[in-house]
Amino acid sequence: MGKWVIFFSVLIAGASLWFILLRPSMETSGDVPAAVSSDPRALTITHAFKDGVHRYDGAIRLPHSCYDVEGDVTHDPRDPSRLTLVLQTKDRMLEQNLCVKILTRYPFELVTDAPQEVTTILLVDGVNIPINLIETEWVNPRGTILNLEN
Repeated sequence: MGKWVIFFSVLIAGASLWFILLRPSMETSGDVPAAVSSDPRALTITHAFKDGVHRYDGAIRLPHSCYDVEGDVTHDPRDPSRLTLVLQTKDRMLEQNLCVKILTRYPFELVTDAPQEVTTILLVDGVNIPINLIETEWVNPRGTILNLEN
C-alpha cells in the first residue's frame, strides 16, 4: 500500500512541476483572431475596450526572479489615436537575498482613456517590441457583481 501512495505522490508532484515550469498555452475562445507577428520577440497582449477605456494585459519574460517591472501609457499630444505602452524593468539581483535563475513571467496591466481606434506601440526599456494583440471582451477587474435583491 505504501508504494502506491509514493507512486501517486510522485506522479502528482511531477505533473504539478511540469505545469508550473512549462506553462502550457491556454487556448482563447473568441471570434476575433489575433494579429500575429512572425517576429520571435513579439509579446502577446490582450486588449479590451469599453466606454472610452482601454485595458492591456500581458506578461513579460525576464531571465530571473529579481526584477521590478513598472508600466505606463503615454499619449502623443499631436496624434490622439496613438498610444505608447512603456514598460521599464530594473534588475534587482544584487539587492535581493534570494533569486532564482530561471525565466520568470512578470504580469502587467495598463489602463488608459483613449478613442476606440488607436495604434498601440510597445516600448520595453526604450526598445520597440512587436505586439501580438488579442482582442477580448471587457471584464470588470473587481469580478462580477451580483445583484441578488431583485
